[in-house]
Amino acid sequence: MAGITDPRFPVQNLLRADARRPWLCSPQDRSRQLRAELQLERAVAIGFVDVGNCGCAFLQLDVGRSWWPRDRPYLALVPSAALRSEAEARLEQNRCGVRMFKEADFLEPALGQTWDRLRLTLRQPFGRHSQFGLSFIRVRTALDPQHPVGAPA
Repeated sequence: MAGITDPRFPVQNLLRADARRPWLCSPQDRSRQLRAELQLERAVAIGFVDVGNCGCAFLQLDVGRSWWPRDRPYLALVPSAALRSEAEARLEQNRCGVRMFKEADFLEPALGQTWDRLRLTLRQPFGRHSQFGLSFIRVRTALDPQHPVGAPA
């Protein structure tokens, strides 16, 4: 994981149905980047990814497979996507929002294949004194868009 997670707001919070607590960076972290890898319950063709923003400016989603060697690079599913503008981040506006990605937003090399790992990379280069992260993530297949398939690694 890049950056330091606030121990009160770990990455496991992202997928807990019983708690509405976000995944946030530590207040002392100055890297302005967070990264986590999620292990999905099974390999699926990802059709939708919904994320709840919590002060983050940019999100990148990469996919991989659990049986790949550790040094094999993941493939970009969604390249760096803006969740907030620089002005919004500096003024502490629009910290919370939902962004929904669908197959049309995914890059071709990763589209239509099955994946069981999802890497989240969050960046917030603006507003260096506030915590940032995500409040939730839901990964769904194109065949069954109502049921999330993710679990934290």
